[in-house]
Amino acid sequence: MRRQDGSVKFRNKLWYAYKFGFGNLDGEFWLGNEARHILTESDSYRVRFDLVTFDRRWGHAEYSKFDIGPESDQYQLVIGGYSGNLTVLLPRHSASINTTMKFSTKDRFNDDNLAEVCFTTNTHDQSENMIKFSTKDRDNDKLEGACCCGGWWFNACGYVRLTGDYDGVGYEGITWYPFDGNLAYADMKIRLNG
Repeated sequence: MRRQDGSVKFRNKLWYAYKFGFGNLDGEFWLGNEARHILTESDSYRVRFDLVTFDRRWGHAEYSKFDIGPESDQYQLVIGGYSGNLTVLLPRHSASINTTMKFSTKDRFNDDNLAEVCFTTNTHDQSENMIKFSTKDRDNDKLEGACCCGGWWFNACGYVRLTGDYDGVGYEGITWYPFDGNLAYADMKIRLNG
């Protein structure tokens, strides 16, 4: 996934688009959850997020464990083993615990988790947290009466939204707390461990 100029709209895409991917690999794109699943199902992968604000502040987060399950499991995300320079990261992050989340959209509800917190503050909580992916047509977040949308692993919207509107305001933009305002650049890269 890459966000760099707002040339591709991410926020209102449906499950099908996030399943197969969209955009241009030379610019803004979403690789596709099916492709991510195929890549990560038989080997050990890691993921790195690189972020830059409009005023040129930057940060990164890397997880040594990254796996996307099959569509039958709602593209469940397993992530763990954090390193980086950001104080607030993906849900319930920990260097020693894996976090499991399912992909949800408005037309496919996958949020049967009772956990209350998705994007935590700067603590390294030792409990697991299952969060599912939400899009406009499959609302799987826990925010009743509203959809966080944007094609991301949400609980109740939270502090991370890399698929928001490039020129969005507040929670509708491309965000990763603790950066205030929208991000000018966000890149999600996966690579084989070892």
